[in-house]
This record gives sequence, C-alpha cells and structure tokens, in this order.
Amino acid sequence: MQLRDDRMCFVCGSENPIGLHLPFVLDGDDCVMEFVPGKAHEGWGEIMHGGLIGTLLDEAMTRICWEKGFPAVTAEMRIRFRKPVKTGNKTITRGRIQERRGRVLACSAEMALEDGTIVATATAKCVIQADGNQ
Repeated sequence: MQLRDDRMCFVCGSENPIGLHLPFVLDGDDCVMEFVPGKAHEGWGEIMHGGLIGTLLDEAMTRICWEKGFPAVTAEMRIRFRKPVKTGNKTITRGRIQERRGRVLACSAEMALEDGTIVATATAKCVIQADGNQ
C-alpha cells in the first residue's frame, strides 16, 4: 500500500477543517507535541477524553517513524492511563522508536503535564509500508 500525506490527518493535518492542527518538533530522537485540551475535548466534565489521549500518543509514535524515514502505520498499541487530564492543562506528548526488527518498529510514547507528571504511556508496533526504507 502506498501511503501519502494529503494534509487531512486529524492531529497534524493543515487541511482538516475539524482537526487539531498540532505542530510537532523533533527533540533528538523524540517527536514532541504540546496540546491544551478544551471543553470540546472532554469525556467527562473537565476531563480530557481518553480516546483523544490515545490519538495523541499514537500520532507521536507514528510521526517519529515518518520523520526517521520509515512510513509506518500502527499495527498494535497498548495504553496505560495513569492520571486524568483536566481541561485547560498543557500536555506534552513524546514519541520515540525503541528498536527495529525487519519491517516492525517498536515504539513508545508518554504524555505528561507541564510539571512533568506522567499522565499516560503507550507502546506500539508500527509496520513500515512497502514504500519505506526496508
């Protein structure tokens, strides 16, 4: 399958009218994104939706794969929610590649508050697509 960026990614896509439009930066071997959830990002009142937390963790892991030259998609992901995230609090999500075995990249990510408190962690297996560096 040929992957292409049509700029409609929900997290980072510049053309997605309902997307988050989040920029990312590379910090060494990490992909880093900052996000402040608002009322529209709630699950329960004043608490960020867990599915959105998972979405940001997933994006950080697959984005670092792409930035390192490996167009990859998530095949499997495991999330551990440690603390709820109150809306209005800045979150910092970091993703990295832990190792590569053939076409499979083992990745990890964490979401923290501005004070460094880890609120969620994730691991994933991402698979490099046929058009990637194999």
